[in-house]
Amino acid sequence: MNILLRITGLGKLVSFYRYIYFNGAGVVRWSGIGLVLVIGLTHMYEFPEHFEAAEYIGLSFVALFASSLLSALWILKGLRWGWLLGAVISGVAFVSYIISRTLGLPGFSEAVGAWDTPSGTVSEIFDVMYLGLWFSIITGMNVAAPDKRNWHD
Repeated sequence: MNILLRITGLGKLVSFYRYIYFNGAGVVRWSGIGLVLVIGLTHMYEFPEHFEAAEYIGLSFVALFASSLLSALWILKGLRWGWLLGAVISGVAFVSYIISRTLGLPGFSEAVGAWDTPSGTVSEIFDVMYLGLWFSIITGMNVAAPDKRNWHD
């Protein structure tokens, strides 16, 4: 990830991460697990309604829920792939929600302009929170697995 930050120049832009560190690896790990599970559960709560409206959206909600469980398990085990999978889940859910409310999705035109759905708003909030937490981990501001980085007090 450092190479990507160096190539794009974002490393200099977000260089504040070198000066701020949080010593709460357990809190970071459990926060990530909780956030990714809430994202998955929110989508499973909306599954029946969306499955009736457009079958492919309902099935994508089931896939999102299953991948959120896998992500939470991998985060619990201390694997980086869990954090990356959670970021992909959150990013795809965030962008899909915005697209469905602005441009619309095939077979789901009733969602265009419906910004006032509570579960969608909650899911978007948790998507952004997870992406922020993930960003803090990849920049080094937070540490999710100190034993993997040989960081011991």
